[in-house]
Amino acid sequence: METLIAIGQAIGLGAACGLNALVPGLVAAVALAIDIPYLDTNVDDADHAAVIAALGVASGLGIALGHRIPVRALIALRTLAGGALAWVAGGDESIVVAVAGAAAALVVAIVAVRVTARAGRAGSPAIASGLAAAASFVGGALALVPVVGYLLAVAGLPLALRARRRDDERHAGLRILR
Repeated sequence: METLIAIGQAIGLGAACGLNALVPGLVAAVALAIDIPYLDTNVDDADHAAVIAALGVASGLGIALGHRIPVRALIALRTLAGGALAWVAGGDESIVVAVAGAAAALVVAIVAVRVTARAGRAGSPAIASGLAAAASFVGGALALVPVVGYLLAVAGLPLALRARRRDDERHAGLRILR
């Protein structure tokens, strides 16, 4: 049962990392500091205040400058962050949990980078990045509830498929220009 809980949390945290690489780490650090139940970890108790402060500063920089990072690098960063955060939060089942978190982060990052870039071109890139970070914060907080990670995956798959279909429809007559 603990393995299923850890995989569900990894999927949720990975999906949140797909939206923003650093904000879910901040959420998990705060959760560890206040001792949230069901959050087993591979990290010894450290100075949580320093970790939270460092992740807060890094999250702010990521929100402000995230739209300037190349797309493939951003997807890779978010995938690695999802796997790493899932591994840290995974406890004894760390390899399986890390793979689940990285896979969820990869799927969400591929969709989120395109959607955020489109929203940034239509308005302000920093505001689009900030909205993605806010969604990442909420998703990271919800992912700590044992079953919610699975619900995020079930709800997110149709959205990912819809975004892919919209891209295909947009360029349907322009295949040779693509």
